[in-house]
Amino acid sequence: MLVSAGSDGIARLWQLPVAKPKRIDSKGAARVFVVSHEGNRAASAGADKIVRVWTLAEGKLVNALPPLKVVQHLGKPVH
Repeated sequence: MLVSAGSDGIARLWQLPVAKPKRIDSKGAARVFVVSHEGNRAASAGADKIVRVWTLAEGKLVNALPPLKVVQHLGKPVH
């Protein structure tokens, strides 16, 4: 399995050796794309600071986690 993501807002899941990828619309430029250890889910994150969790079998969005608000405490970020 190979996952590619880019500034076009589309992540592509390649089930090797199949030549055509499954599209996963990451809703914006994906900067990070990780696959779970089990290989059944993936998460993407990008410029909008939202982490999206996907099923790899169907390429469906199952959760979108909004960015955390960073609070300053004694001059250090606290999450």
